[in-house]
Amino acid sequence: MKTITLRREDHEKLVKLWEATITTPVIYTSPGRSWADSAVDEMRAFMDELGKRYGYNPQTARISRDTSTFEAEDS
Repeated sequence: MKTITLRREDHEKLVKLWEATITTPVIYTSPGRSWADSAVDEMRAFMDELGKRYGYNPQTARISRDTSTFEAEDS
């Protein structure tokens, strides 16, 4: 495990995307896909991008909305 500290802008965007995943309504626009699914997909894509940028495995990150520092495994 290593300690990662996100830039403020990256952390703020991630928190904003996370908040969208819990506030976006589950309205289906096509069979099996909802607005909420799209919000989760967008957050996951950004987490994957951050993992590449900062050199960590995004599947192991425990990100907090209160702090930009967290532990994760190397990528």
